[in-house]
Amino acid sequence: MWGEFAQVDGAVEPLPVFTPAPSPTPAVGFDLYLKSFENCGDTFYVVFAVKNVGGKRFWSGYVEVQDFATRQYLHQRRERHPFAATVLPVCPPDHGNELWPGETRYIHAPLSKVKSGSTAIGIITLCIADHQGEYCQTEYSYFELP
Repeated sequence: MWGEFAQVDGAVEPLPVFTPAPSPTPAVGFDLYLKSFENCGDTFYVVFAVKNVGGKRFWSGYVEVQDFATRQYLHQRRERHPFAATVLPVCPPDHGNELWPGETRYIHAPLSKVKSGSTAIGIITLCIADHQGEYCQTEYSYFELP
């Protein structure tokens, strides 16, 4: 009981002490979807949108794109700060340091060996600490290459 709103009359020793339960640990999560394909000079990018739907900041991650049928890597990189603020690439795309709860940012993956009409899979793993540390979560996005 808050002392500003009440006055104790009598002994307080026999009264139980209430300790509130700890606050729940914020959930960690992100939504991933294909946003677009962009050219930046001679480089062809697939652009993924990521929205932080949890309560923790994402800071780093792994970005992979594979040909779905052959499992050949079209892009594979460990990213310290993979988040771009815009969809359109600034040759090369900018990268931000963090993805805060509620924010949407973009991940640009330059593709090599692109075969039009092939199905590909984007495998994005984001972590809440720098250098792919602490808790990491992986999401997948299947798409057809133009």
